[in-house]
Amino acid sequence: MIFNVAGLLKDNSGSARKYRIERESLESEVHGSFTDIVGSVKLMRTDRTVLVTGELEATTVQTCSRCLEPAHLALRARIEEEYRPVNKDLGGQQRSSEYEEDPLDPVLWIDDRNNLDISDAVVQSFAALTPIAPLCKPDCKGICLVCKADRNKVACQCGQTADPRWEALAKLGGFQANSRK
Repeated sequence: MIFNVAGLLKDNSGSARKYRIERESLESEVHGSFTDIVGSVKLMRTDRTVLVTGELEATTVQTCSRCLEPAHLALRARIEEEYRPVNKDLGGQQRSSEYEEDPLDPVLWIDDRNNLDISDAVVQSFAALTPIAPLCKPDCKGICLVCKADRNKVACQCGQTADPRWEALAKLGGFQANSRK
């Protein structure tokens, strides 16, 4: 998602451009793919930067943490990032090492051709919303730890309904960890 902002950088502070995003896709080695990205973004010129704000929606497919089937997730993210131009003639500044050396406060740059790429910001926004343990459906029963059956598709044949890792705790409470159906 790249926008050329040369015209915007020549405008006065407060000038803005709005863009509609339709059915884009982004890939990340770390976070996977985000598809069917739709929404709108606004690029606004400030005194030294371009402020990008927007609301976007996307879908992603992760692995269900209980049954290992595909989990289709719908995500809705808000982005707000500030980008600095590197071209001095368009109100930019030369990159200083103080920005490049601080990994906790990265500076987002508009390249020397005045292209502003929001792809990384969008991926990071969606990645932050992706659950750590995604589920294919809220009531996913998961895989039986004993017979390895997907309990969403077939009834478990081993009869074990409780997780054996909780057995010691169940004994303390007077409950039986291995109850039969």
